[in-house]
Amino acid sequence: MKKTLDVNIAGYIYHIDQDAYDKLLLYFNKLEKHYGENDEAKEIVKDIEQRIAELLNERKESDNVVFSISTINEIIDILGSPEDIFGEESNDENSHTYKVNKKLYRDDDKRIIGGVSAGIAAYFGLPVLLIRTILVILCLFGYGFPFIIYIILWATVPKAITPLQKLEMKGEPINVSNIEKTIKSEYEEVKDNLKKNTPKFKSTASKIGDTLYDTFNSLGKVLSILIGTCLAGLGIIVIISFISSLFLANSIILPLVDFNIISTIPDLVLSSANLTLFYICLFLVICIPFFLITYLGFRLIFKFRSGGAIITLTCLGLWIFGIVNLALIGGNQFKNFKEKADNYTIAANLDSTIKDVIYINNRNNELTHDDDALVIKDIYFANVDDYTVLYGKPQIIFEKSETSSYELIIKRQAKDKTKKGAFKATENISYNWNLQDSILHLDRYFNINNDIKWKDQQLTIFIKIPVDKKICLDDYTYEHAEIDNDNFKNFYRNYKESSCWVMTEKGILINENEIE
Repeated sequence: MKKTLDVNIAGYIYHIDQDAYDKLLLYFNKLEKHYGENDEAKEIVKDIEQRIAELLNERKESDNVVFSISTINEIIDILGSPEDIFGEESNDENSHTYKVNKKLYRDDDKRIIGGVSAGIAAYFGLPVLLIRTILVILCLFGYGFPFIIYIILWATVPKAITPLQKLEMKGEPINVSNIEKTIKSEYEEVKDNLKKNTPKFKSTASKIGDTLYDTFNSLGKVLSILIGTCLAGLGIIVIISFISSLFLANSIILPLVDFNIISTIPDLVLSSANLTLFYICLFLVICIPFFLITYLGFRLIFKFRSGGAIITLTCLGLWIFGIVNLALIGGNQFKNFKEKADNYTIAANLDSTIKDVIYINNRNNELTHDDDALVIKDIYFANVDDYTVLYGKPQIIFEKSETSSYELIIKRQAKDKTKKGAFKATENISYNWNLQDSILHLDRYFNINNDIKWKDQQLTIFIKIPVDKKICLDDYTYEHAEIDNDNFKNFYRNYKESSCWVMTEKGILINENEIE
C-alpha cells in the first residue's frame, strides 16, 4: 500500500502518491539550491511550479485522480531534469520533444503603442520592423481599414505577461531552461533600461498606448452591452411576434395584413396531416436564428462562455431538420397540383336582344376588393367580416365568332392530384353575370367557396363577337379588368378616343374611329 498526499502546486490541490511526492520534492529542492534565494530565482521557481500545474491539469481526468511517479517522470522529461539543465555541456534537446501550441499575444516588451505588431512578428518569426512597415503602408493605402483591424486586435488579443505566455507567443518549448532564459532576459533588460535611461519618446508613446487601450477597452465594454441588448431585444421581439402571429392578426411580424396569414394560408393549402408538422418546422426555421441572436446578445451582456458550442450545434441540427421537412412538405404538396381540369359553361341566346353592339360593364358584386389582401397566383386571400374568403379576378378574352351571334363562354379551371378532384374543385367557383338589353354586366371577381382549399382556381370569360359588330367598354373595364389585348389594335392608345371596337374578318378589334 502507498500513502496518498494532498499537495498544493501553484494554488491547485492535487492527489499524488508518496513516491511521486518524493520525486517532485527532490526536483524542487535541486532547483532552489541551484538558483538561490534572490527575487529572480524565486520568479523562476514560481513559473516552473505554474508550468507543472498546467501539465498536471492536462492529465487530470477527474477530481479524484491520484498521480503516480510515472506522471511526474513524464513532466520532468518535458521540463528537463536538473542534471540536463545545469550541465555545461548539455543542451535542451531532450526537453524540446514536447509539442507546444503557438498562441497570438501582444508583445508588451517590444511595443510602441499596443504591442500588436510585435506580437504578430513573434508569432510568425518575422522582424518586428517589417510588420510595422507593412502596417503603415496598409494604413496609408487602405483608407484606414487596417487601423480599425489594429484597434480590434488591440482590444481582443491578450498581452503576454508571464514568462509562460511569452514562450507560447514564440512557440518555444515551455521547459525549465527556457523559463530561466526568459526571466533572466527580462531582468537584464530592466537593468539596461535603468542604465541607459530609455528614450522619452517610447515611454510617452507607451503611456499614450496604455491610455488609449484603457479608453477603447471601456468603450468596448459599453458598446458590447449596447449591442447585446439590441440583439437580445430583437430576437425576443421576433420570436414573441411569430408566436402571437399564429393566433392574432396585425402582429409585429405582419403589421400590414389584417388577418392571420400564418395560421390561415396553410389551412387553405395543406392537408390536415401536414399542418402540425408544418407549424413545428416553420417555427424552427424562423425562430432558431433569432434564438441564436438572443443568445449572442445575452453572452455579450453577461460575458458567460460555457455551453456555446453545444447550443449552437443543437440549434443548427434543429434548423436543418426544419428546412428538410419543409422541403418534403412542399414537394408532397406539388402532387395536389398534378392534374388540371377545365369546366366550360356556354351561355346561349345572347343575341336575342342584341343586334350590332354589346356594352361591357364590370359591375360591383357583394365582395369588394381589399387593398390589404394577400395575392397568390391571382387569388386574393382577404378578411371579410372576420372571415377569410378567397376570390379572384377573371380574365376577359375577346375573339371572333364563327357565327352571326354574340357568344359568352365561361371556363373554370382548377388543379388536384386527380382529374376527378380537379373537376370537383371547378364546381366550387362561383361567378355571376347578367344581360340587360344590350348591356352585359360582369362581376369584378369570382368567389371560391369556403369549404374547399386553394387549388390554383382560375376563371376565363370568352366573349365572341361576329364580324363587323361592335363591343363598347366602360372606363373601369379598361383600367381594372384583366383584358387580354392581343386581339386589339392599339388598345391602350385609342380607348380614350372611343370606347367601341369593331371585329374584323382577321379577328382583330379596331377602334371605330379607325374604320375607313
